[in-house]
Amino acid sequence: MPETEHTEEFKKLSEIIAFVAGMALFLVFIYQILPILSPFILVAAILFLLYPARHHLYVRRMMWLAVFLFLLWFFHALIGTLAPFIIAFLLAYLLNPLVEVFEQRNIPRWLSSLLIIVVFLGAIISSIVLLIPTLVGQFRGIIEGLTVFAWNTVDQIKQGQLLTWLENVGIPTNDLRDMIANQLPTRFESIVRALLEGALGFLTSVSTIITQVFGLIIIPFTTFYLLMDYPAILQKLRSLIPVPRRESVTVYIAKIDDMLGHYLRGILLLALIQGIATTTGLFLIGIHYALVLGILTGILNLIPYIGFYSCLVLSAIVALFSGDPVVGKFIGVIILYVGLNVLENMVLAPKIVGKKVGVHPILLILSLVVFGYFLGFVGLVIAVPMTAVILMFVKMWEEYNTSTAVAETK
Repeated sequence: MPETEHTEEFKKLSEIIAFVAGMALFLVFIYQILPILSPFILVAAILFLLYPARHHLYVRRMMWLAVFLFLLWFFHALIGTLAPFIIAFLLAYLLNPLVEVFEQRNIPRWLSSLLIIVVFLGAIISSIVLLIPTLVGQFRGIIEGLTVFAWNTVDQIKQGQLLTWLENVGIPTNDLRDMIANQLPTRFESIVRALLEGALGFLTSVSTIITQVFGLIIIPFTTFYLLMDYPAILQKLRSLIPVPRRESVTVYIAKIDDMLGHYLRGILLLALIQGIATTTGLFLIGIHYALVLGILTGILNLIPYIGFYSCLVLSAIVALFSGDPVVGKFIGVIILYVGLNVLENMVLAPKIVGKKVGVHPILLILSLVVFGYFLGFVGLVIAVPMTAVILMFVKMWEEYNTSTAVAETK
């Protein structure tokens, strides 16, 4: 009996030693082939090892986590390749209501999709060919004009009574004179140049990308087929949702679509209206570089608060070096921007965008900072609807907890 127990213990010890040695050699082997390992191999190995124990809850969660991380890596690795298809899907999503309007008037879906793509493609190409050279020249003109304006402002301050008054009340002005004469214009010029050259770089890079992609006919071709088969695609995606959760998931998606889609389509239309109206108004007032300022106003109108005030200040400054009558043009710019902003908020936005998204101003500013930091200009555009969607889910969660608590008390 003692010999049998000794043999069993020796056997278990041998198995443990063999297991530890095997694991050590396996890790050494993994280290040696590390350069050729890919997420494909790793996720396959994880699923292979965990599949036999899939009946455990935490094992299933680890498997789903591995699949999620793999998909995250996969889309990140292919983002450049998938970009045209993502853009095509977004365009199809935004243009689908217009196709449905034509479809309700007995125009075949394929024909309305084709007409919309042709018009959209023609507008993009015409804008690139006709507007980009003018925009580049006007951007440079604004930079040069703002630089001259900065130096003239410094001269006016130096020749004015402000510094004399400060000296009379006993405040030393030597350092202030040095800052005004040497540092202020340079800093102002560098800030303005960086902002406008960044905007110019954004427009030129976007036009280059659009030209290359549209030259390959990827986006319009894909958008056409997505628009034509949009209902069938949605139905297919809906069928992939598990039956027990299909109804609830469909309700959530419908709410998100109503909020996100309606908002994005609305603000894009408002941006177009604001851009055209501002360009026309500035041109009639006699402001230099009206085309650039109008397009900037339209683009930045997508960003709540920040866009309006930024363009108002920039256009007001440009009015100061747009020739006589300076005061009249300056006041005209203020009236134009304030009037268009009131018209948008009181008349256009309620009719086009619909009900407000209900985001508190402080939370709105915070969301702009966060989304803008991580996603850049796109983040600034989608910050409001995405924050509203998050708040909607929080409200649903609160209602669910409340109903659950009431049910438990009964």
